[in-house]
Amino acid sequence: MRKYLYNIIGLFLLGIFAISCDSAQQDVSPIVSPDDNPVATFISDFSGSTITEGDTITYSISLDKPHTTSLTFSVKVTGGTADESDIEVISGTIPAFHTETEVQIIISADNFPEESETIDLEIGLFSFAEMYVLNPSVVNPTPSFTIANYNAPNSLTISFGWEDDNDDYDVYIVDEGINNVFSQGATSSNPEALSLGNSAPDDTYYVEVDPYYLENPSTTLTFSIGHPDQTVEFFTATFDSSLLDEYEEGGIGYRIFKIVKSGSTYTCSSLL
Repeated sequence: MRKYLYNIIGLFLLGIFAISCDSAQQDVSPIVSPDDNPVATFISDFSGSTITEGDTITYSISLDKPHTTSLTFSVKVTGGTADESDIEVISGTIPAFHTETEVQIIISADNFPEESETIDLEIGLFSFAEMYVLNPSVVNPTPSFTIANYNAPNSLTISFGWEDDNDDYDVYIVDEGINNVFSQGATSSNPEALSLGNSAPDDTYYVEVDPYYLENPSTTLTFSIGHPDQTVEFFTATFDSSLLDEYEEGGIGYRIFKIVKSGSTYTCSSLL
């Protein structure tokens, strides 16, 4: 009789355990809707479509409610003829339980005479851990700008380049008479940078090249000229190393370019 009673009790307890397990399997965790996530608002201090080298764009970012972790907003380049090297980004972080920050986009001023470029950007959260923190209704700003060249207003700026980086040219700006050197580029960079300040005497000047190392006897040279009035000129010419036999007496190198200066006005011409 006792054994029979134990069996009944065992079956009763097993039934309770089975019912309990079945009930636990049917319990579902509450669904957390992303619609409850913070909504971000982006406000830019720039509304145009063309920005000049050296300018800065600021995006003020605010949340309609704080979040429990910090969020870092940044910028990525998505297209255009410019790239990451043409901008400097200062990211903005909203600390946990705060709601505001700002992101700055600084357009690099390289004092390199060039044509206008374009750039396409996106501002948002880009780390994997943060990509889905915001409300699904939030749309990242995707501005597109034309970047206008900026020339130094107090000098003529010259970028002098060549085809093959294995070659190396030293380049100088000298005056016509006694070959005083007013500027030189001898850094092994391609292109080399030169400038002639408005404070230099009115005179005729020459750009002279002195090849430091050549693998190519002939090459195409490129001049990008930035004038103080913000205009830009471009010249190309073919240079042949056989010209090295024709150095001007007393010169540093072979004269390839002529500059006539009058105040802040420069008249430029290729000699090749």
